[in-house]
Formats: sequence, structure tokens, C-alpha cells
Amino acid sequence: MQYREHLSKLLTAIKVSEADRSDTDLEAIVYDLSLDIAADVLTNVRRIADALEAGNELQREILAKMDKR
Repeated sequence: MQYREHLSKLLTAIKVSEADRSDTDLEAIVYDLSLDIAADVLTNVRRIADALEAGNELQREILAKMDKR
């Protein structure tokens, strides 16, 4: 689920009277949002790690070609 959907649910839940919505519901929405954010952060960290590894591999190839000259 996208952040916007989570935040929309959270704002709606906050607007609803406390009698209609429990703290557990709010906690569940915040927890889901936190999980999505954590998953996106992990995905981005993996992408950065992959890009760094590709850059290092390219650097090794370039240095190897320069040594052959």
C-alpha cells in the first residue's frame, strides 16, 4: 500500500470520534505505514549497494585495462 493511502486512513481515523475508533486501530495503521516505509528503505539500500558494486566492478575493469597498456 502506498504512503498516501496509509496517511489518508490515519487522518480519517483521527477525525473519527474516539468512541468509533480504538487506539488499536490507529496503532495498526501506523504499524502498516512503518512496515511500508521500512520495506522501501530496504529496497533503496539494496539498489544503492547494487549500484556501488557495479561501480566497483567497472573501476576494476578500467584499472585492469589500463594495466594491460
